[in-house]
Amino acid sequence: MKTYFKSTEANQFMNNWISSFPESSHPLDTERFHELVLSLLKSKEELTEDILRGAIKSEKEWNDDYVNEFVEEKLDDYFCIKSFYDFLVKKGQI
Repeated sequence: MKTYFKSTEANQFMNNWISSFPESSHPLDTERFHELVLSLLKSKEELTEDILRGAIKSEKEWNDDYVNEFVEEKLDDYFCIKSFYDFLVKKGQI
């Protein structure tokens, strides 16, 4: 298993998501991404452009333009989820 984070759980979710179909919007693939994000929020770690780009480059044979587009889209998704999570924490909902 490749190591991207300090958290073993986050690494497991990252490897599971990246080795599957991270570009898919199928509910199971989306759930894998959400599990990764939740584990990062719990461990207070961050998904960065470098981590995501490195993981994609090591697992997928995608052209650079597609990698750039994918990384941008997924980081937008990540920060949107993280922002909502922070909002819920601030409101005392979590």
